[in-house]
Amino acid sequence: MDPAEAGQSNDEEQDEEEEPQDVLKFDGDLIKHVNMLLEAPEQVFKDFCRLALDYLHNGPNEKRYNIAADKLNTPLVNISNAVHGLVYILINACKYNLKEEEFSTTLNEIGFSDENVKVLVKFLVAKRDNLKRAMSRFGVDQPLFHNLEWRAEAQVSSRSLPDHVIPSVTLDFALSNYEPVQKKMKLDDDESSEDDGAKKVITHRVLQCDIPNLVNMIGCLETALRETKYYHAKKTKTAMAKK
Repeated sequence: MDPAEAGQSNDEEQDEEEEPQDVLKFDGDLIKHVNMLLEAPEQVFKDFCRLALDYLHNGPNEKRYNIAADKLNTPLVNISNAVHGLVYILINACKYNLKEEEFSTTLNEIGFSDENVKVLVKFLVAKRDNLKRAMSRFGVDQPLFHNLEWRAEAQVSSRSLPDHVIPSVTLDFALSNYEPVQKKMKLDDDESSEDDGAKKVITHRVLQCDIPNLVNMIGCLETALRETKYYHAKKTKTAMAKK
């Protein structure tokens, strides 16, 4: 390879790493659905955030939607669409673990007012765990790393090979997830409430491998971790979010 081309390739890799933070892109239908919330009064917007959380835990609640439609003097379908759109935004923010800055940029791109952006960002930060638990009701399986225990073993000899050593490593991955339970949640801001509709469950995955395979696994994971910092990986994540 020509040195100039190699230098150019390295510069492109550096440019990829220096790309600005990623944002989720949503289609026009989603923006139409949440249009009535873009400039909504703060208290109204907070009420819709609670309706979105209630939707994830208990499904659609037409009684509440009818009350909201009467108060806002708007058709019921507009209330339902707004809740669905807000739920979709929150699910994707949790699914892709958006940071506060990334989520704020995403909401600004959609067109939310500065006040409502602050409200929704604060709501996501306060309710992120609650949202992830609620997502388990819809089959959105997101096991999280909880703990890792390992043990090194070695077969030091055998009758046929008295001087042979065969090392191996046993890995016990503990993963946490949330299992839905039939409870009604409270739509208040008390984070200490246990009525969140799910309970934490720890599962274990045990693997055993030899040293060469362990080294290969570590190399693959480190390579994947580096790849996530490149812009093309962020573009792929954004494209998946549009589906």
